[in-house]
Amino acid sequence: MELTQEQLERLKQWRNVYGGGERCVMAAQSDPRIRELLDFEFAIGPLPGEAITIRERIVGVEGCHERLVRNIEDLLCMVGAMQPSHIAYCGSVNPELVEAVRPILTAAAAWADGRTEEAGEWAEVLGEPTPQKRWLVACLCKTVATQLAGGDAEPLPEPGSDAIRPAKA
Repeated sequence: MELTQEQLERLKQWRNVYGGGERCVMAAQSDPRIRELLDFEFAIGPLPGEAITIRERIVGVEGCHERLVRNIEDLLCMVGAMQPSHIAYCGSVNPELVEAVRPILTAAAAWADGRTEEAGEWAEVLGEPTPQKRWLVACLCKTVATQLAGGDAEPLPEPGSDAIRPAKA
């Protein structure tokens, strides 16, 4: 797969998950969801500054101590309001938080997939599922699922491909 310079630049948003440079390219080549997210980002057109800032916050999410659950909740609130704010980072991974995060990401993935009735309270927080919001939620789910992958835990949920597929014109 040949990537344009702009696509290579946009792949940097996955640096916290895969590392920089070539590792991000390898991720895009081996993980179809990364490629779909990248393609969808280009299809929805220029992102507003708020979406770019929220995406930068998403890049910083790490599987860290007790703050992980709150960080994910804060990020979903940011997406719902399209208002960036700050989240706490710690730098140490704690995979035991997978089960605490699972119901939140399950709701977020359902919302992004258009199953708002399964999203519970997060459907109200996230509001109207615009393409930018669906993309941001899919990026958050992918980031957290990748960072907390491994061990004996069942993989965390991610929205399906249809959530980030551009609508047919």
